[in-house]
Amino acid sequence: MTILEKNSNLNEELLVVNEHEVIQKVSDEEEFEMDMHNIENYDKVIQADPNNADAYYNRGNAYYELEIYGRAIKDFSKAIQLGHNNSAAVYVSRASAYGELGECTIALTDCAMAIQLDPSYVHAYDAFGWTYGEQGQYQKAIDSYTQAIQLD
Repeated sequence: MTILEKNSNLNEELLVVNEHEVIQKVSDEEEFEMDMHNIENYDKVIQADPNNADAYYNRGNAYYELEIYGRAIKDFSKAIQLGHNNSAAVYVSRASAYGELGECTIALTDCAMAIQLDPSYVHAYDAFGWTYGEQGQYQKAIDSYTQAIQLD
């Protein structure tokens, strides 16, 4: 193989890597635009019906995806206050947002509340495991993940 052939192959590999990066960037931008569009739609629903717990929960999820955790927590809290029909899921979502902010103690409290509401809710044990792991409490993390696996 000549030096030119080596460079040619190298350029093709770089091109493939760059195309992947471009595709990933476009995908991220599309997801961002979709999440922003969803937030706008949920804003309209909430404006029309301020007691719509689902709209708050779904808007909170959109904020979470955008890594706007403070707003996500606010919306999850409102969904809980309004009596969302799957409060265990909302508590776990809020726990995840608190965990992303490093508020592990609050996250653990929300995980415990989710399990109190629904002892078979696998995602609550998974969130417990992640949060314990973030705190360096690895045995508790393993125990929580084990419970999640047994329930699943």
